[in-house]
Amino acid sequence: VSHRLPGQPSESVVWIEYVDRIAECDAAARWAAQRLERRPTDRLAIVVPGLAAERDAVRRVIERVLVPAATLTGGPAPEAQGYELAAARALSERPLAAAALEILDAFARATDLAVASRLLRSPFLCGAADEADARARLDARIRRTEGPDLGLARLARLAADHQCPALARTLQASIALAQDWPRRALPSRWSRLWFELLHAMGWPGTDLDSGEHQAQRRWAQLIAEFGACDDFVGALSAAEAASLLRDMAQGTLFEPEELRAPVTIIDPATCAGMSFDGLWVCGLDGAVWPAPASPDPFLPREWQARQRIPGTTAEGAAEDARRLLERLCRSADEV
Repeated sequence: VSHRLPGQPSESVVWIEYVDRIAECDAAARWAAQRLERRPTDRLAIVVPGLAAERDAVRRVIERVLVPAATLTGGPAPEAQGYELAAARALSERPLAAAALEILDAFARATDLAVASRLLRSPFLCGAADEADARARLDARIRRTEGPDLGLARLARLAADHQCPALARTLQASIALAQDWPRRALPSRWSRLWFELLHAMGWPGTDLDSGEHQAQRRWAQLIAEFGACDDFVGALSAAEAASLLRDMAQGTLFEPEELRAPVTIIDPATCAGMSFDGLWVCGLDGAVWPAPASPDPFLPREWQARQRIPGTTAEGAAEDARRLLERLCRSADEV
């Protein structure tokens, strides 16, 4: 059902009713595809309240329409991507950084079968492309025949015996490096040792795309930030240091920049001050719009109301929502 929005030019702003969020998101993606087919140079945006919490579901719906090949290839290359999802995830969720954390965990703790399997399937290690088939067969074999406490030394021997010579050499060289690690060290020393280990393991591999290069640079910055923690945390064991680095990676938001994408998926707050040729605002149902009042539980509510802190009262939340909607209605020629 389509309606004209009162008080707006007849052709500029409409609202459309859908049965659920998925149907609405699918319709928004099809609207964007039709607009781009008519006018490929348009800059479009789809606004999704709460995008950070729903990014994966939104991505699946949008890709099914705008980049259908992604469902077959595991995800399009950045240069072929038809949209930019402006909702940062933790750096630890990026595959390249997750692989680095997996390597550090494998050498800092006892390596179990699950970790060994992920190392075999990682595309970010030395020789991963050339030995992909052999490593997949070895992964299947260890799942059938090995116990849960498979160590790196055992994995290196199995790799040598099952047509994975590059992996075997990489693991043997890396194990030799790790044998010289101190029992406890400051973060600045661990950061240097980890750079050596990752280099010995062939991380991050070759033929990185744009997003992976950006993730690699942000990872290097994170390691430098970790190395500057000497005065705060003191000496750590390898396992403690790896855990701290993982916590830092989980708290570091990262999303690669894709400036060439014609469609931007964005949340309302981030959209402030931006303008587009066309805009679709999702999720304006009564359960979430206006957002319910959420005063700070550690401050007096009356004081928050007097200071007009956003979100303190239902009235304030309604006024904030009204101003936001007015701003969105002025952000594009078609909303």
